Amino acid sequence: MLECPVCHSSDIHRSRTRSLVERLAAWFKAKHRYRCRACGYRGAKVVHRPPPSTVDWDLNVPSPNLAEIQKTFDSVLDVGKREADLHA
Repeated sequence: MLECPVCHSSDIHRSRTRSLVERLAAWFKAKHRYRCRACGYRGAKVVHRPPPSTVDWDLNVPSPNLAEIQKTFDSVLDVGKREADLHA
């Protein structure tokens, strides 16, 4: 439970960030702003984030055949050009 460092009240709530610096600190340092309802003190508290989940990447996936993809893409463009020429 969070407690105000000035008056030791537990009646505190999250406070909105007011500037870009506060937003960046909240994002990079995991510091969130809190305000005490009893005395009005506003300060930051480090929030402990859970560790990122580990992902089991399958690195044995074959690389795509880029030449085949390019050939297909070019054929679609050729069909589109032919249709445009017919309607012109």
